[in-house]
Amino acid sequence: MLEVFALVVYNLTMNKFFFDQMTLDRVLAMRTWGTNENPLLKSYDFWPRTPEECMYWHHEKTKHDYNEYYVYCLGDQVICYLSIKNIDRQEGTARLGLVMDPNFQGQGYGFEIMKDFLGKYFSWGFKKMDLTVAAFNQRAINLYKKLGFKYIKRSYSFFDGKRADIESDMKKYFIFLPGITICKNYFMEIGGDGCEIYRS
Repeated sequence: MLEVFALVVYNLTMNKFFFDQMTLDRVLAMRTWGTNENPLLKSYDFWPRTPEECMYWHHEKTKHDYNEYYVYCLGDQVICYLSIKNIDRQEGTARLGLVMDPNFQGQGYGFEIMKDFLGKYFSWGFKKMDLTVAAFNQRAINLYKKLGFKYIKRSYSFFDGKRADIESDMKKYFIFLPGITICKNYFMEIGGDGCEIYRS
């Protein structure tokens, strides 16, 4: 009985999601976001605190026509922002970016939000979506696999964190060079038959 009640509450919560463009007002509201406990994810923390910093951050994110930014809110609280970058409307492709408020991670919101967003994305006429995710970020990889994304290839990027924060069990996901740390990534995509469940 308690499990059924919890499921009902969970579904009611999902219905309170609000989708919107990432306006400056939404960015200002994101100053209440928490910080990631995992030091490897510190680059995803929302750092602006003053209105001026928020204006700068918002401008840098949204200044190009080939990138678009959106938010999902739970009540009045912005709990994540998403981007589609390198938009090619002729080919029907774009690259996904997803950042959650750490205060709302691990509660199933990411999966429900992404299901909703993929439905919107493919209803807009897009045919394929791709993304790059750090190989050490197993929780994100599991989310994308659950949504239907497929592994395509390995990619690499510079790691902008501190080498000292990389614990021994995580070192297999990095390449260490003199003065440079390279992060191993997974390039994943969804499209074709994989996106049919999101088409209404």
